[in-house]
Amino acid sequence: MPAGRPTDYTPEIVEKILLRMYSGESVREICRDANMPSRTSVDLWRVRHPEFTNQYAHARRAQVEARIEDCAELLSNPPMCNMPDPDGGVTQRVDGAAVQLLRARADLAKWEASKLLRGIVDTAPLDYGDRMTHAGDADNPISISLADSIAQARKRAGIDE
Repeated sequence: MPAGRPTDYTPEIVEKILLRMYSGESVREICRDANMPSRTSVDLWRVRHPEFTNQYAHARRAQVEARIEDCAELLSNPPMCNMPDPDGGVTQRVDGAAVQLLRARADLAKWEASKLLRGIVDTAPLDYGDRMTHAGDADNPISISLADSIAQARKRAGIDE
């Protein structure tokens, strides 16, 4: 095998990539390794190999779930820092800058879960997304009448029938 990054689709490399994704590692991080294919190769595999596309989707979902769990764990233990007291002592306080960074990570994980997974795995919007219903209820159904819309537009434009 020639030296360099692998580009051939093999079950062994696919398994390594998927296992690392399941543990929460991003594809970008995985593809930085010299013994892994480039990100472009992985993206092409998703197009060329339907079985990989399905496996990738499930690994991506697990990856996002792992990141959510990591964020929840980090947020449960606020980061502390030592702050000097006026009397020369040291007091431990919550590190505000680190809290802001954790909040940003948590927001990204929420966004990934609600938006990024949509369309990758069919149930993702139901599990993580903001639920949206585009329907009326039994007492007030949604109805659109083209004739009514045209009549209203004509009236606004001052056009007589």
